Amino acid sequence: MCYDSKSILNSPFSIKIIFWIITILSIFIHVFGAFCIIRKTPKTVQSARFWLFNFHLWGLFLDVLIGFAITPYLFLPTLAFRAFGFLEGYEKMVPYFAILTFAETGYSLVLLLENRLNSLTIGEVTRNRQIFRAIFYFSNIIFPFLFPLIIFAYIPDQEIAKIEVIKTLPCLSEIPNIFIIVTDLNSISKILIVFSFALFLVSFQCIILTFLMLKAFNSSENRSSSKSTIALQRKFITSIFIQKWIPLSSLLPPVFYAVFCVFNNYHWQKMTNFLIFVINSHGIIGSLAMIYLHKNYRTTVINLIFRRRIKETLFESEQSKITKVIMQNNKMNSNINYLIVKHRISMTSIR
Repeated sequence: MCYDSKSILNSPFSIKIIFWIITILSIFIHVFGAFCIIRKTPKTVQSARFWLFNFHLWGLFLDVLIGFAITPYLFLPTLAFRAFGFLEGYEKMVPYFAILTFAETGYSLVLLLENRLNSLTIGEVTRNRQIFRAIFYFSNIIFPFLFPLIIFAYIPDQEIAKIEVIKTLPCLSEIPNIFIIVTDLNSISKILIVFSFALFLVSFQCIILTFLMLKAFNSSENRSSSKSTIALQRKFITSIFIQKWIPLSSLLPPVFYAVFCVFNNYHWQKMTNFLIFVINSHGIIGSLAMIYLHKNYRTTVINLIFRRRIKETLFESEQSKITKVIMQNNKMNSNINYLIVKHRISMTSIR
């Protein structure tokens, strides 16, 4: 069954509400994460702030795109979907924007790692080195915009494609405004080859940059740097890797499930919708990991949580002290009044 108004995970209305809740929460956490990057990044890694912010921002774009702009209802094993978000009516552009945002999220990590490697590499800044870095940055920024264009070459005629997908999933005949990305397995295989190549480029560059950074850490040129600076650089880079691989690991089950469904003609709508929610939570997981892993960001959260409690405790303590002083004063005044009255009585008796 494609739609089921009685089921939370099968009802289009419920799906939209859940997407919006996840995305609003994601925006809130991302904004706080951006504040931490801009204001709380350690001075020793200030040069990484822009590229860390860029890396963080693409995660936000991905969550907003899925949760607000697309709000997808995907019908596996067919690569058909219906958009309930702001891009409803512009479904042809949805696959391109989705792939672009995923790709830029990965390639922004490459640029961040290169920035860290450049900060560790001591030596003369030659013209050739500047040209190479410019080409490296330009290609890693532009390539994610180019390779998703292949998807347009395989988008079929929608009327003919709908007849084909209805054979696989008959319930689609009752659903309006569905968009079919691709129909035949041969086209899917070609697209997967291109995407696998793009993923390979990201992974290969990350591995090479990591190897060069480890080499730079152990080089004789960097041994002159203070141990604390080197240790902080190591912690920062390690945190970046963990920060990225935690949310990436959450994306693996949805990807494997989608591939399994397509090549095995398997349909389970509730699981499909649930795993799309997992993908939309990618940014939340990544931002929370970033805040937890970076000490300065983690300390900021702890201070925000406990500062109010400390203020309330101090206020209560001051109030208690004031009350105690007032009570002591009242007791002292009572004693003084008692002595005065006693003195008057004694004077009266003497007379």
